[in-house]
Amino acid sequence: MRGGAGRGDRETADRALVRAGQGEPEWAVGGSYQVVRVIRLATELWDGDSVSEQERIIGRRREGRWLDGAPTDEEPNFAADPRGRFTPLDSRVRLAVPDRRDPPPLVRRSYSYDRGDGDTGLVFSCFQRDLAMGFEAVQKRWASEAMAKYLLTTGGGYYFVPPPGDHWIDALR
Repeated sequence: MRGGAGRGDRETADRALVRAGQGEPEWAVGGSYQVVRVIRLATELWDGDSVSEQERIIGRRREGRWLDGAPTDEEPNFAADPRGRFTPLDSRVRLAVPDRRDPPPLVRRSYSYDRGDGDTGLVFSCFQRDLAMGFEAVQKRWASEAMAKYLLTTGGGYYFVPPPGDHWIDALR
């Protein structure tokens, strides 16, 4: 689900920017829906699991290599592993993008944080033209994932980022 990484500007815009004719007001065309989540990681619980269990839950080796042996800079072939022998069907990466040829229509980035006293986690941000097809579709697939017991969303929200320029301001008056 690494939307944006290594992708062209056209593909990134197609995934992230509202288009004419998708049912949004004309002034919103060229804008984007942003989702921000602050996610705390239960590090003590996570650290209590073996490395192999952590890798199974995530769906990658710690050094980044895919469980099916594919290098970090290539995509795993989930279609060749329909029963989840290499990459479990309930692993985080597999649920996020079940078909690597058709990733969710969003562009995302995560940043680690550490506030001390065991409060560590991620600040996750993504942009998409359609919340239901992007972020919300991934969230539904993650509802039953094994990783869920280690994560607690503590903040964030849904936002609309207007298109460049100020023509959208006139539409709001």
